[in-house]
Amino acid sequence: MRSSSTAGAVHSLSWVRERVAYSADTLCELFGVPSSEKASLMTYLQAKRIISRRGFDNIGGTEDAEPLESYITGADYSFRFVGMYCRAGYMVCVLPKYANAELLKVPDQGDFHRPCPAARRAIFSQVLKAVRRYKHSAQFELPESQQDFADSNYLSLLITLLSDFVENGVYRDNRTTDTLNARGRILWSATIRKTNAVLQEGGPVYPDVVTRKTEFEPQHPITLLHRRIAGECYHCLHDLGLIDLLDLPVIDDEEVQASYDAAHMLYLVESELNVQFDSRRRYILTLLREYLLKQSSADSAQVSEYAFGCSSFNLLWEDACRSVLGHDYSRLWSILPPDWRFPDRTLPATKSLEPDIIICDETGTCVLDAKYYLPMESATGLPSGLPGIESVTKQFLYQQALLTPDSIELTKGRMVPPIYNAFLMPLPQNTAQHNKTVTYYATVTMPLFQNMEIIVLCISPSKLFACYADNISAPYLRESVWHSIRANASAALCSKA
Repeated sequence: MRSSSTAGAVHSLSWVRERVAYSADTLCELFGVPSSEKASLMTYLQAKRIISRRGFDNIGGTEDAEPLESYITGADYSFRFVGMYCRAGYMVCVLPKYANAELLKVPDQGDFHRPCPAARRAIFSQVLKAVRRYKHSAQFELPESQQDFADSNYLSLLITLLSDFVENGVYRDNRTTDTLNARGRILWSATIRKTNAVLQEGGPVYPDVVTRKTEFEPQHPITLLHRRIAGECYHCLHDLGLIDLLDLPVIDDEEVQASYDAAHMLYLVESELNVQFDSRRRYILTLLREYLLKQSSADSAQVSEYAFGCSSFNLLWEDACRSVLGHDYSRLWSILPPDWRFPDRTLPATKSLEPDIIICDETGTCVLDAKYYLPMESATGLPSGLPGIESVTKQFLYQQALLTPDSIELTKGRMVPPIYNAFLMPLPQNTAQHNKTVTYYATVTMPLFQNMEIIVLCISPSKLFACYADNISAPYLRESVWHSIRANASAALCSKA
């Protein structure tokens, strides 16, 4: 049984970019849909959180709608989904908005099997690996209304199964045997109960001992099934041209050719789930069960729609900044919530100010806010798409709270002055500084908050995601951020201690 056909054939590939405005007619061309079905297609894609309409959805999750880049007259829609989405054989790969537009030739349609330009492929491959990392992050369990369409679809299951197999190996069920006088752990209770002791020098001596040996059972039915399904996933992703993009190695083809009865194997997997309590094994069994259920379903012969990506890339950006740069907030202090005073009692609110990231060292403390923004030049002189007044004032309130000792509750350590403030935005790849790690963009001040400022920095997405995808911290990135903040902070602020 091979599943490579279940993902559907891809006969058209289009490369697009987030935040670029498209017309409904252009989207119909991308997905091979006649103009007569334009309205239904737009409604469907919006419901799946693949696209959003200009003026009807806040893509960035902020108080101000982010401006779009318009290449086509009458363009009202943009992709809010970053990743790959395929519908009825028409695949669209959506790059993040910081990608260089010159690499895309928007819109750029062509043969699916045509080689992808190296620079574009490198960006997309890194994005897919970052999405894989984000989807495994337990701290971002979004409500159902905010979940991506890709979270429960067939392609996501294939990638999860194969990635887990490559990283953690095959399902291992150990066989335990108790024998006499063999190598292994001595079971003293069984030895005393089953063997005869010899008294020597006033104490018992056991010439024979019962030992327990635990061995991996390579021919266990679930182990063999796991290998075969991993091979099927590999061939399916290979047929879609995704193995290189996902940076996955070649899988041995030996076990893939063996056939199996999906209904019978589903029974074995569910039976194993009833007696298996190890969390790692149960996770694999759950994935295998979902795969077999899809194979047994009536529509398994052809899956016409699938996706892998993220409709909330701003949350992924925040998670990447927090994971790579570090977050000291939870172990250092908490900002006290407001009090509600009623005629008969006073009660604290359940929530308070929660900065995205707080980092500190022996020289100071910095409040960071990860902003997935890409400002654009405008006719007024002030770039459009900057963080709005709500974001700016909230960031100043974070700083003011940390400057007021009565507003914070220390838990461990101590707060180190001075207190800095910064926004972290992605560095566009079409700028002269695209090879730099961190660059200075601007400084924000506000008359209402005297002697306070926000340093706006742009950080390289490729360098950030290179560490994020591998789940490693990057001291050099954190130090680069610190260096840029101190270098661009006002002299008065730096002198405070």
